[in-house]
Amino acid sequence: MFNQRTVKAFIADMFKNKSLVTTPKFPLYHYTDVNGLYGLISNNEFWVTKSNYLNDPSEITYFNTIYSELLNDNGILLMDNISTELIKKETNASLSFPDFCSRYHKYSNQFNETFQETFDLYILSFTSNSDSLTLWSNYSSHIGYNLGFNRTLLDCWNKENERFFLGRVIYSKSLQLRKIREHFLNAYLTFAYVYQSTEYTSHFTQSDLLNMIFGNLSMALKINSMFFKNYLFKSEEECRAVFVSNKDYEIPGKKHEVDFRPSNGVIIPYIKVPFKIKNISSINIGPKNNMDIAKNGLEFFLKNRNLEISDINKSKIKLRY
Repeated sequence: MFNQRTVKAFIADMFKNKSLVTTPKFPLYHYTDVNGLYGLISNNEFWVTKSNYLNDPSEITYFNTIYSELLNDNGILLMDNISTELIKKETNASLSFPDFCSRYHKYSNQFNETFQETFDLYILSFTSNSDSLTLWSNYSSHIGYNLGFNRTLLDCWNKENERFFLGRVIYSKSLQLRKIREHFLNAYLTFAYVYQSTEYTSHFTQSDLLNMIFGNLSMALKINSMFFKNYLFKSEEECRAVFVSNKDYEIPGKKHEVDFRPSNGVIIPYIKVPFKIKNISSINIGPKNNMDIAKNGLEFFLKNRNLEISDINKSKIKLRY
């Protein structure tokens, strides 16, 4: 039997991690220069950048751009043939799919304003590629390092009560559009199923149900937007962790103290996210860092700090200059 608690649980379960992100396989590698390596190992913490201060400015608008491509002139989401057929079967639904979309768009404007007032998102980049020519170049002119992290990193973050999503970045536009459609289809079918229940309608209004569903739908789209990137960046093979930080201290959840750092003429906000040395399984050295003292210096540094990271390797990429 549906009541307010069971309905909320049912809707949350329908959306919980459903098609949100694709979990990557460990180990995951974090590329950095020698200063970053020194700071990471010395302080046991990541400096995680606020989402709208990333190097790629198009990330801020990319999701909105592809989302708008799915809307017709009336603001109704254009669904694929299979989804359209599933929607047509819901002949007993009290709200048509076009009306559902129209009411959602009104809700989403309010949601976005409230979200920005309440939460900040911070992004930390990884990859599954331990020896990427593109990333060696992007992060350190081929003379940097990467740290390989094992699955115990998740245990560390969970113990710290971090609220985060870890997943692979999606570069395929067709897959991005499909995921948006899946979220809307899931939301509408959930609405139709629950609202047809006499146990539910005898206690709650249509608006009550829509607000619960729209809240979950909006959050799903918000999280997905952090994992969508233009295919031109596909060579980065990025996996990322997205941290949700509360700005409102009245709301339960992780609150972070925001710090700032200068970078290329800009003041960048970031948060500190801890890890443990045991979370590091390996360290790799960039392809142009051919000096023997690079590896020797790293090993001596770790030994001096009584840190055990035995798997230290040089890149297998051969570069002439």
